[in-house]
Amino acid sequence: MGNKAPVMQAKYISTVLLAAALSLGASTAEATTVYRWVDAQGTVHFGERPPKGVEAVEVSVAEAAKSPAADNPFQQPATDPAAPNAAQLKREERAKAREEQERERARLAAACEAQKSRLEQLIPRPKVVLQNPDGTSRMLGDDERLGMIDEAQAFVDEYCDQ
Repeated sequence: MGNKAPVMQAKYISTVLLAAALSLGASTAEATTVYRWVDAQGTVHFGERPPKGVEAVEVSVAEAAKSPAADNPFQQPATDPAAPNAAQLKREERAKAREEQERERARLAAACEAQKSRLEQLIPRPKVVLQNPDGTSRMLGDDERLGMIDEAQAFVDEYCDQ
């Protein structure tokens, strides 16, 4: 029994010292103030001094330690779903540009098919009859027919795949 008393006292003293050190550390941590700010890319930062010109909020170290960003620095920052970030805006802009390019390709493909069809009708036939908007018809002269062939061929040569 004589040996157990000093061991118990040593354990008690070390427990008290550990508790005191922890409470001192916790109170120091809570007393220390850091700043929290969000950069232009939406990333949350913590530091003793925020950059100039940036809106920062004063938070305690304990609060900063509870932040998901402190737990996982690779976690994407929480952003307002209504406010797209710069990367999302660029993706949307590129998607719109691709859609516009697809519409332009489709329009050009249709125009190419129309001009190729026109050539197929005009080239082998020396006599071409056109239907007028008022319902009457008329025959194309040679110069007019050759001019239409030249225009259609120029369009196909410039804009259409051969």
